[in-house]
Amino acid sequence: MTKFPVLHEEQVREFYYNVEFVEDDSLHTWVGNKSLYLDEELLEKILELPDMHCAGVQKKIMKGEYQLLFEFVNKVLLPRTEKHIMASSTDLFVMESLCKFEPLNLLALVLEHMYKTVIEHKGKHRMG
Repeated sequence: MTKFPVLHEEQVREFYYNVEFVEDDSLHTWVGNKSLYLDEELLEKILELPDMHCAGVQKKIMKGEYQLLFEFVNKVLLPRTEKHIMASSTDLFVMESLCKFEPLNLLALVLEHMYKTVIEHKGKHRMG
């Protein structure tokens, strides 16, 4: 018999609804009566991943193979709801890491994705 993971949908919703991003690129939120703080260093310890640290390029000036890689990053790894023709620093970092077979800085990717999801698109996700 397959065990399904325990999902805490209300707590996740509350986590994102209350999240505040601090100038030092960390985040602070509340779930229930608990205050939570998260930054790259703490995320590195939790996920046991190394910490690594990149401006933007328009897709149309990329070589064909990089345009294809950008589409993969844009639609699979870091999906967006809007049409995306400009590669962000995150996109470029991921593309370069994939091309060089280097490990990705998942810590920064997670925090940046959370920031963009919550701050830039808060209303679209019914989080505030």
